[in-house]
Amino acid sequence: MSSPATLALLADLLEYPGPDLPGRLDAGLSDAPVRGSAAAAPLGRFRDELAREGYVGFQEAYTRVFDFDPESAPYLGHHLFGEDMRRGAFMAHLKKRYAETGLSSGTEVPDHLSAVLRFAARLEPGEEADELVHDCLVPAAARLGRALEQKASPYALVLQALLLALQPFDEPTSPREDATCRPSSSSSSPM
Repeated sequence: MSSPATLALLADLLEYPGPDLPGRLDAGLSDAPVRGSAAAAPLGRFRDELAREGYVGFQEAYTRVFDFDPESAPYLGHHLFGEDMRRGAFMAHLKKRYAETGLSSGTEVPDHLSAVLRFAARLEPGEEADELVHDCLVPAAARLGRALEQKASPYALVLQALLLALQPFDEPTSPREDATCRPSSSSSSPM
């Protein structure tokens, strides 16, 4: 899995863009762990798109793809479970784990991609991090990335960078139907 700095930058980019987006992106791309990662190339292309469109254009693009179409909603539980009750259990478990690690999802629901990335960045390497990435992040990000590519959204570049950052957990080429998405088998898992 990639560095916490890379995951934090990706989390920032998957939140609603404000006027500080270009500066945060430039600062993130100049950070050595990000600059040296496989995610740097698509993030550089994202920065080029941002320079052309400006952050207001990106606000419109963000709203268009993430807020109005369920196929490209930034909620992991939605992509993994739909509106099944397992999504609620998954969100409750995430909220509990966030509290245990001193993290908050802010105004977003706990399964928002940016919140899950911030959580993943805090986890120590091990079973919980591996399961979160392999069972949850990779299949949901792959599905979301394909939806964004079909829409020709610049945010497809961020999802491409995310999937590169999550290597070597890139085996699934499509979301697994049997994804248990259990943040830790030793915890009180929702599944």
